[in-house]
Amino acid sequence: MKNMFKYIIGILSMFALLGCSSVPSGKYNTFEIQNKIIGNLSYLKECKADGIANINYNDFEIKTNFLLRKKDLKVRIDLFSGGILGLSPAPKAQIVLRDNFVNVFIPDQKRLTITRLIPADSLVNVQGIVGNYNVVENFGYYMTSPFNGVYYIFDKKFHLEVIQIRNIRIQLSKYKKNLPYHITVLKDKNEILTLEIDKWDFPRYTDNIFDFEVPANVQIEANELDLTIPIEIIEEE
Repeated sequence: MKNMFKYIIGILSMFALLGCSSVPSGKYNTFEIQNKIIGNLSYLKECKADGIANINYNDFEIKTNFLLRKKDLKVRIDLFSGGILGLSPAPKAQIVLRDNFVNVFIPDQKRLTITRLIPADSLVNVQGIVGNYNVVENFGYYMTSPFNGVYYIFDKKFHLEVIQIRNIRIQLSKYKKNLPYHITVLKDKNEILTLEIDKWDFPRYTDNIFDFEVPANVQIEANELDLTIPIEIIEEE
């Protein structure tokens, strides 16, 4: 169970974590396409989402509540072991991304994992990535690739549909008013996690909402994720 939860937390951290030549659309030019995509991503500026997480691991399915909060380049995801959101459920895990570090704290195990992200704007600043890297049109879809093995794919309505991070694929669907209500995570084409979002909200957050207290005597593991390393080098290691 500990290994399963650590495995799933690593995948969830990817949330907290997403140049090609420009090919203009027959209807829109590249500048218009980028602006439409950035406009549809405006909800990521400052938002809150809650719902049910379905975790699949070794033929077992586990359901738990989740709460996601984001402001600018700061992200926090809380998983709860029981209860109903808003009624003080017990925290199962806390994932916080800020200052280019992903902090994963599991209270039951007294374990803190710190991952440094390279480069600094790696996956969270999707709007910035779309603005800085050219968008390619491919069979009616739109795509940008800031790093080798990392792709953002947008549908014909300029909604973010797929985030591909090496062998991890994140699919966003069931859009209503430009907001996704279903997120699926696959690893090596196997579905491992779905997030069923019940509600989106857009409160104003202060930075201290992304702080959390870590008690003494915790186990600390530190590592880094460098997305600038070519895939070929990773496969040879």
